Amino acid sequence: MGNLRKAIASISLVAILSTLIVTTTAFAGTFSDTTGHWVDTLLPQAVEMGMVDGTKDKFLPDSNVNRAELVKMVGASVDLDISEPPAASSFSDVETTDWFFANVEAALAAGILSANAKFNPANNATREEVLKVVVEANGIDLLTSPATSPLSDVKTGWYKDYVYTGWCYDVVKGYADGTFGVGKKVTKAETVKIAVTGAGDLELKDACAEADVVEDDTADDTADDTADDTADDTADDTAATGDVTVTLGADSPVAST
Repeated sequence: MGNLRKAIASISLVAILSTLIVTTTAFAGTFSDTTGHWVDTLLPQAVEMGMVDGTKDKFLPDSNVNRAELVKMVGASVDLDISEPPAASSFSDVETTDWFFANVEAALAAGILSANAKFNPANNATREEVLKVVVEANGIDLLTSPATSPLSDVKTGWYKDYVYTGWCYDVVKGYADGTFGVGKKVTKAETVKIAVTGAGDLELKDACAEADVVEDDTADDTADDTADDTADDTADDTAATGDVTVTLGADSPVAST
């Protein structure tokens, strides 16, 4: 009987230790495909924020992020409450049974998204869209961009002030060639970097100290006007290229970020 009790106690101890090890690994944000990748050091914080699922084996850092995933990840970075979604969807292409339904509705209610007929959840998000969502989600004052942007490919467009704001607060730095990458599909690694940085302690660059803050009404009008255009343009581009990454299944390693 004594030997049996010892055996049971040993098994229980092993089980407890195994649980602790698994839990620690999950929240450490370690993935089999991020060793040596620049995003690796940001992943523990992203996991802690709930932006990514640390229990997965792979993170897929260089895969594209669609609009549904973007809203989920950025919403998690600011602890957006998704516990009480409405009974009906505000978008014709978002069902109440979709895994991202509550995330999208919470972002809309918080003013992170603009009200439009469609949300286009499966469309790939672009770098400027990520920056816009991060700026809005964190309540960062939107700064008026100068006539000549510090990033050479940002000339005109609804995103100009958002990119300038992100640059002024070092949320984004741009590429080595001096461009921002307007229209470029954003990766999971880039989304984590922008969202984690945007949710942190921000310091305004000296070069932007004299920048004017965009009035709320102007920013809202711009966001409303451009959301339709962005959605339409994205839909047109997607239709033309056929490049749609649909990762909305519950078992998708990307959709579970």
